[in-house]
Amino acid sequence: MSHLRQQIRERAATTLTGLSTTGSNVFQSRTYPLERASLPGICIFTNEETSEIQSQGNPRNIQKILSLSIQGFASSSTGVDDTLDTISKEVEIAMQGDIRLNNLAQDSYLSETSISISGEGEKEIGSVTLTYTVIYQHAENNPGAAL
Repeated sequence: MSHLRQQIRERAATTLTGLSTTGSNVFQSRTYPLERASLPGICIFTNEETSEIQSQGNPRNIQKILSLSIQGFASSSTGVDDTLDTISKEVEIAMQGDIRLNNLAQDSYLSETSISISGEGEKEIGSVTLTYTVIYQHAENNPGAAL
């Protein structure tokens, strides 16, 4: 069984596939080379994670707090801001509908949003990054199974 981080990314990708604006253009990598044909699109990746012991004994239970980034990309000759806002709205609604990520997590919530737009060239290219805090637990000797 894969690490819970991977399972969480995969679940987020499943949850976000089929949104009105981005459709099936959902990728589980920060380095996926998005072509203009794949825009608008979403990349899902994890940034950092902290751990805390929740119980004593052997094995101990570990609580992890994961930073999950969902980065939406769009290009347009006009109104890229509007497209990014629509992507944000659709992602927020979809993620709120599965805050436990199919019982892989105890909780998840939107903790930060950042937007970047470049106006160089014929079309504006922009991105919106929605960072979710995901809280989950596992036994110290089994990071592939949620508690």
